Amino acid sequence: MARPALAFFNNALYIAWTGTDNPGGSGVGTLSIAKCLEPGVTNFTAKKVLWGETTPSPFGPALAVSEEGGGGNVLVLLWTGSNGERTLSKRWSSDGVTWPDKDKLIYWGFGSLDGPAAAGTRAELLMAFTAAGQNRLLLCYSNITGGTLPGGPGSGFHIYNGDPPPGVDNSYWGPSLAFDPTVGNTYLGYTSSGPAQNMYLLSQGGGVLSAPSFRDKLVDTSPFAPAVCTPNNGSTTPFLAWLATNGAHNIVFADYDSMPKVYVNGNG
Repeated sequence: MARPALAFFNNALYIAWTGTDNPGGSGVGTLSIAKCLEPGVTNFTAKKVLWGETTPSPFGPALAVSEEGGGGNVLVLLWTGSNGERTLSKRWSSDGVTWPDKDKLIYWGFGSLDGPAAAGTRAELLMAFTAAGQNRLLLCYSNITGGTLPGGPGSGFHIYNGDPPPGVDNSYWGPSLAFDPTVGNTYLGYTSSGPAQNMYLLSQGGGVLSAPSFRDKLVDTSPFAPAVCTPNNGSTTPFLAWLATNGAHNIVFADYDSMPKVYVNGNG
């Protein structure tokens, strides 16, 4: 079992998920996508099983909407492949229903430790993942059909601006990602690989390859990355939701400004 992904595209809500089919008993699941909410419809429609596209269980996929070279919105599905390298892979669709084999890219040399995160801007697709074998968080971008990530295969872009202390910007799990088009900020959330399981939030403005605008360590802890969402009501405050580390496994929700921090824009 793995978390699903949601995206709003062409006046409908889409959901993507990892199946429990476990083909060949190999510990993987086949990816599927469907409309789960549209005007006048209350059940899944246009379901598409992407036979042959599998991801390790319990990894989940990511969904995002972006523009294809300025030619109009496309729905993008991003996942960690089930090959030996666990290679970052993506498909895209212009209508959310047809997913042609030709509209697929595999980022050879970019292995992911867990499911990736994605967010769309007008010009680029933002992608974040935890690098396999390094536990380093990477944030990179491409146009929808482009097959090259900044820095070349194997490097990507490390989100920390400098040489991090041990455990800083490292994680055992995949990150979360959100983009606020009103101010042009990218937000990346993650849980550190240290035993304390502190949550972190980074923000970048002025381009994905710029230095972080802030890097905050939160008092709250979670075994997984917090979900991050930006409002569309003119506010610039992101919202977070996470699984608490208390014995009850509560789901907690808060606006970011109200959350207590260990430090603001610091290291460690």
